[in-house]
Amino acid sequence: MKFALALAAALIATPAAAQSPVKPTALLTPLAALANDLRRQGWRVVIDSHLGLFTKSEEPVLIVGHSAGGARAYMFGKKMVEEAKFHPAIITLDAATVWGDVYRCPVESCINIHTLTYPKIPGSYN
Repeated sequence: MKFALALAAALIATPAAAQSPVKPTALLTPLAALANDLRRQGWRVVIDSHLGLFTKSEEPVLIVGHSAGGARAYMFGKKMVEEAKFHPAIITLDAATVWGDVYRCPVESCINIHTLTYPKIPGSYN
């Protein structure tokens, strides 16, 4: 089974066969290369900003977030759990805190890759 992915920048990927065609995005993000690679493999990928304006109705199986997009990834995962939807896996890279709050992994599987200036995320594999 292939996983869907959301990158926050944010990237959301879902199996291509189950989804409508991908809409092109004008967002530039360090995650764009990963998104392009996933598309070549047949994934439906959505890239969004840390504001989450384009991904509100998505139901990804994997969310990847960098910086403020990492914070958005945890917020998105928590929303999906609260709505009793599928629990996505979350991978964050230097997830930012919001107003000093450190997020907790809201789903069963979170991986947080961080440098010394970013926090460990409780409940995540850090």
